[in-house]
Amino acid sequence: MEEAEFLSAVNSVIRNLKTKQTNLSYSITGSSVFAILGIRPWDTVKDIDIILYNPTKEILSLLGIISAITYANNTYPSKSLISIDYINNSNKPIKIDIFISIPDLEPTTKIFYREHPITKIPEILKAKKSYNRDKDKLDIMNIIKFFLNSI
Repeated sequence: MEEAEFLSAVNSVIRNLKTKQTNLSYSITGSSVFAILGIRPWDTVKDIDIILYNPTKEILSLLGIISAITYANNTYPSKSLISIDYINNSNKPIKIDIFISIPDLEPTTKIFYREHPITKIPEILKAKKSYNRDKDKLDIMNIIKFFLNSI
């Protein structure tokens, strides 16, 4: 995925969600954060991960309705995940995983990419470690390698 595709999709989805919940609290997470920070190339980002903190019932209902595909092979340990396909201007679908979180887990200190808050690397690594999937273990090893090489 290119950075421009990423930004276009995030801007559109967040703008639409904010029409239903003006005080929407969210953060971008996952591999796109690594691309934002220059840790991995954009062309390795395959989807967009967004955490919604304490969304309204209306938002949850809306996301449930527009969820284009039920991903039966979901390997995340949580049931609080909604996957949607966002169709960009070139009719290319982009998978967006939206994680639902409770407000207690919302970080108080935020880092921003453009106007969008992003999840800090330690929080992403903690989540990836808890998933215990091969691809997440590989991501963790690559992040450690990146930081060791930059010393």
